[in-house]
Amino acid sequence: LVVAISLAGMALAMPPLHAQHIVVFEAYAPADSEWAGGEQSVLVAVSEWSESGAVAVPDGAGGALVFFEAAAPEDGAFAGDMNVNGQRVSADGRLLWEGGQASLLVHGSGAIEAAPVAVPDGSGGAVVVCQAASVAENRPHDWDVIAQRVSGDGQLLWGGGDLPVMVCSTQLDELAPAAIGDGVGGAFVAFEAIGPDGGDWAGLHGRICAAAVGRWRDHVGRRRRSPARLGGRLR
Repeated sequence: LVVAISLAGMALAMPPLHAQHIVVFEAYAPADSEWAGGEQSVLVAVSEWSESGAVAVPDGAGGALVFFEAAAPEDGAFAGDMNVNGQRVSADGRLLWEGGQASLLVHGSGAIEAAPVAVPDGSGGAVVVCQAASVAENRPHDWDVIAQRVSGDGQLLWGGGDLPVMVCSTQLDELAPAAIGDGVGGAFVAFEAIGPDGGDWAGLHGRICAAAVGRWRDHVGRRRRSPARLGGRLR
C-alpha cells in the first residue's frame, strides 16, 4: 500500500516475505532526504505475534500511521487470537508510539479483530475500522464492524480508550469494511452484510450497508431495510 508522506517522497508498508514483520521504506527518495541512500528499511513491528495485512495513511507531518493485524502464536496462551495494532513512523524513520519499543494496541479484546482499514482524521491521527468476530457462547464468530480513533500521539479517543465504537452489530455477518473520512474527525463506513444459513436473512449475500460514525446515530437502524446501528458495545 503506497501513501504519500510528503511532496517529495512516498512511503510503502508491506510485510517482508521471510517473516510477517511490517517494514516501511521510501521509494524514489529525494537526494537530501534522511531516507536517501539507505539500504535497510525500518522495522515497524517485531514481536512473537505475526504481523500482516498492513494499511497506512499520512500523518500530516511527512510520516505515516501504519495499522496491521497481529496474530497470536499457535502454541501460546492466546492461540487463535488476533488484534489490530498500529505504529507511527516519523518523516526521518523513527517509531513514535509506545516509545518505539512496541506497537500500539488499537483493537484488542476477547473478540478476533481483523481486516483493518484506516482514514486520516485531519488532526494527525486516524480512524481505524475493522471487522470483529465475537467469541461469546451465544454469538460464536458473529462478525461485526467496529471503529476507534487514534490521535497523533497514540491515544485512543473513543469509548474512554477502553471500548471501540460499534459501527454495526446485527444477526448478519458484517464484513470487509471500507471507510472514507467525513471531514470532521469521523468516518463514513461501508461493509458487506451476509445473512446466516437460516432465518429471515438466509440467502442474503454481499449486500452493501453503510454507517457514519457519530452522524447517523439517531436514525440508522430504525428502518428494517438497514441493519446498521451505532453506539453499541462489543459483547
